[in-house]
Order: sequence, then structure tokens, then C-alpha cells
Amino acid sequence: PYMVGRGQLLNTENVHPWRHLRAGVFAIERLAMRIIRSGSSAGSYILDLGYVAERGKVSGTGGAGRKMKESRNPHYLQGASRAASQELLEMFGELNGGMSVLKAALTIASAHYPELLGRIIFVNANALFSIAFKVFRLWVHPRTRKKFMFLGGWADPPLEQLLEWYSPEELPQELG
Repeated sequence: PYMVGRGQLLNTENVHPWRHLRAGVFAIERLAMRIIRSGSSAGSYILDLGYVAERGKVSGTGGAGRKMKESRNPHYLQGASRAASQELLEMFGELNGGMSVLKAALTIASAHYPELLGRIIFVNANALFSIAFKVFRLWVHPRTRKKFMFLGGWADPPLEQLLEWYSPEELPQELG
């Protein structure tokens, strides 16, 4: 089993950091249930960071080439990064942006679902994300760190490597 995320559909100008973390944990738990029900030992998370031609329709209203800036997010401007219990703030700190939310989600996943994911695959990442992630990955456990893979980016193996793990029928059309 696998789950696909689309980074370009995230509307960084209108996402509440703690709600975003809650949604991320919910998605992790849904994948965990799919893995358990399928009898598999682990699943994969595929995060597509490439261009999305159509604008999202529900919670992810990014896409279609819209250039959004976290600095315009009213939730951050109104202090939402601190809108959590003291216990959560001590555990994760203030969620001041997407990378801090990702760090918190990976911390939760590695603590509560340590062997849930066999692979975390980033596809179509640009150079800036690849470089930033090389630093970010130092915050996760070394065993988890080995599961990170980059495909289809500027200096990464081609997307066709996905076909070593999944049949083309299983993958979304743009990945298979």
C-alpha cells in the first residue's frame, strides 16, 4: 500500500499549522490501517513536489502555477504557530512554517509508527527542496533516514524506478 501527497496543492497562504499537523497524522493513521488490512509489513508515502496543472478544490487549493507565500498566511500572522497546549509546544516548538510541521509529523510517525513506512519517496523535487531536505533529514532517526528516496528531480534517478516497486496500473497516471 502507498499514499500519494501533492505538495503543490498545499495553499501555504491559508493553512493553520496545528490543523495541518492533525491532518498529516490522520493521513498517517489511514495509511497504517490500509497496511494492516492488506497484511503487508510496510507501505510507502510518495510525495509529488512537481507542477500540478489544475487548482485544488477542497482543502488543498494550491496548484495551477499559483505562487503562494507563507509570509502572507493570516494564521501565522495572528500567532497560530503558538495556538497549542504547553505540552505540545514543549514537544514540537512553535509551528512557524511547513518545514516545522513536517518535522513534527515525522517525529510523531517515527515514535508511534516506527516501521509503518518502508519508503518515503520524494518525486519531482527542485534543487532548493533537495538541499533543504538534506539538512532537515538530520532530525530523524538514522533508520528512518535510510527510507528517504528522491526520484525524478534535477539530480535524482528517473521516475521509472517506481516501476521496480509498483505496477503501472497501481500508480497515478502521471507517475506510472
